[in-house]
Amino acid sequence: MTSAFSAIEPGELGILVADPSAETRAMVMQAVRENMPDARIHEAKSGPEALALLRAQKIDAVVMDVTMPQLSGPDVITEARRDGKQPFLILTSSVMLPNWGMLCTELMAYEFLKKPFMPDDFGLLLGNFARMNQTTRVLIADAGDQTRAMVRKVVSASRFKMDIHETDNGGYAIKLARMKPFDLVLMDCNLNGISGLEAACQMLQLHPETTVVSILPSNDGGLGQSLKHLGLKHFLRKPFFTRDIDQLLHSVHNLRRPYLMNALKKAAQTALAS
Repeated sequence: MTSAFSAIEPGELGILVADPSAETRAMVMQAVRENMPDARIHEAKSGPEALALLRAQKIDAVVMDVTMPQLSGPDVITEARRDGKQPFLILTSSVMLPNWGMLCTELMAYEFLKKPFMPDDFGLLLGNFARMNQTTRVLIADAGDQTRAMVRKVVSASRFKMDIHETDNGGYAIKLARMKPFDLVLMDCNLNGISGLEAACQMLQLHPETTVVSILPSNDGGLGQSLKHLGLKHFLRKPFFTRDIDQLLHSVHNLRRPYLMNALKKAAQTALAS
């Protein structure tokens, strides 16, 4: 099973750079060439030109100025989404819009960069994009059919390309890991067969490089912190969301966390506290 965002092979990348400034387009295109030399680069200086390219070409990633001439960047992306296009999106603007977080969420943008931004900042985002399109092999281990289905839905919506496997049995989870290691394991404490905690510890002994995440109830009585003494560094409390999976994988892979991700996390924490 793959994520909601299309899987992309490096040699097939199509990138659209849409900006009214020739200087900005040149800078972004140079950064693309340096980080992804095999990518096909398209450029647009107006909104209608950008939309026409999105409709006519295979575009996997878009760098789009919000204030494009004739048709705004958000309007271009909205029309493209209606056509079923799902490119990786980076929005840019010379001003920090007051509603930029909401705008990015509505357009399913990955990041918002305020001009002027440095080529290195953009290069790091391209590195994130490349890593997201490498397959992440995932195991969901939970005794409940409905719970597994909900977790699978959350994981499937990630920006990372996912190859998802699942089980309700701790012993079978270990068997699957012996056959082929997983990159990410989401392990509920309650499993059929051996317990989730025992299975998680055995998983780490088999493959220390695997990211094993213990799934805990919302009120775990401090269990999450105690698990660290067993080598289980990662845990998520129910309910968790796709953004939590993406944040975890950014951290595990040492990827530059988007400003947008940090802002949305802060907003969510503020909403919970109020």
